Amino acid sequence: MNDNLLRVSDCMLVILGDDHRPGKDGAPFDKNLAALLRLAAAHAAPLITIQNSSDRHAAMTSNGVEKVLRTLAVTDATLNQAVADAVRIQGKSNLVLAGRPSEGLVTFTALGALTQGLDVVIVEDCCQSDSAHVHRIAMHRLRQAGAIITTAVQLRAEWIATQSMASQQKVAHPF
Repeated sequence: MNDNLLRVSDCMLVILGDDHRPGKDGAPFDKNLAALLRLAAAHAAPLITIQNSSDRHAAMTSNGVEKVLRTLAVTDATLNQAVADAVRIQGKSNLVLAGRPSEGLVTFTALGALTQGLDVVIVEDCCQSDSAHVHRIAMHRLRQAGAIITTAVQLRAEWIATQSMASQQKVAHPF
């Protein structure tokens, strides 16, 4: 199997948002994010959603991750250690990030995860800022820091390809 392809078995998806308020051009972002969530559900990918409201932080999870975060104090918007611990406890190596704002929660969570030694994948078309210019700069900054920048369509293609290759290997080598 090609080690450069992203495998769903190695990924944990984290959706970041500020109360999911629509942006100036929210329709493509909302559509892409909904498609990404369907993709995660279809492939049973572990998922964490983190919302930053003005008075508190809330984390909602799926696939058993809630037990991990319930024990961790959510005290800071970047959630560096909490997210890194959740990824490691699940046995994942890739943190896949999406949400908004690109220049805020997404950037700082990605930089924190990179500092924690995780591989970070940013789903660019599932991230948003109030300004396209600010979004482009945030993506450029994250690429320079070592994050992989991809799209929801590309992520879907890689997950499907690697699952197909894994299935073929099981059939070819049943022992």
